[in-house]
Amino acid sequence: MRRLCARRDGGQAIIFATVVGEAQRARYGYAVVFSTEYSPAPNGMPVSTELSRLRKIEDGLIRALQPMRAIHAGHVYAAGTMKVFFYAETALGAPVTVKTGPLSKASFTPKTHHDPTWELYARSLTPTEEEREDLINRKLIDTLEANGDIISEERVVDFSAWFPTEQEGPTFWPKLPPRATLSALT
Repeated sequence: MRRLCARRDGGQAIIFATVVGEAQRARYGYAVVFSTEYSPAPNGMPVSTELSRLRKIEDGLIRALQPMRAIHAGHVYAAGTMKVFFYAETALGAPVTVKTGPLSKASFTPKTHHDPTWELYARSLTPTEEEREDLINRKLIDTLEANGDIISEERVVDFSAWFPTEQEGPTFWPKLPPRATLSALT
C-alpha cells in the first residue's frame, strides 16, 4: 500500500506499508528502523536522481535482514529523510552494510526498540481513515481514467438512501446540493 499524503507541517510524505497479519505480528516484537538522508525537492520529496540510490539502500537492507527473518514493514520519505521499518523477533543493533552502487557500500545502524503491540507501525505507516478513503477514491479515479472517463465532466449521479424511520427521510433533503432533484420518496 503506497500513498502520498500531506504532513502536519505542510510538507508531503510518501509512505509505503506492507500489510502484515495479526498472527505474524505476535512473533515479531522489535521495531527496527534505519534512516538515511537524501537531497529533497522543495516539497521534501526525493529528487529523481536520489530515488535509485534510496531504492538500492532499501533493497539491500531487505536482503541483509532476510537471514534474520525480519519483516519489511515499509518506508517513509519525508523532509529529506528516508526511514525503512522492519520488525524482528529479537533486538538488532549491529550496523548493516549494503551495496549502494557498482563499487560503493554504506553502513546503516538501526534504532531498535521493544514494540510488541506494533505501535510504531500504527503511528508511522498505517493510513488514517481519511487517507484510506483517499486511497480507495484514487484507485476508482485511476480505473475510470484508464477506461477513457473524463473526470472533470459533470454527470448524473443516481443513488438511493435508506432511513430507519419515515420521519428521517425528509430531513435529509435540505442537506443535498441545490441542483439535486428528488425522483421518489417512498
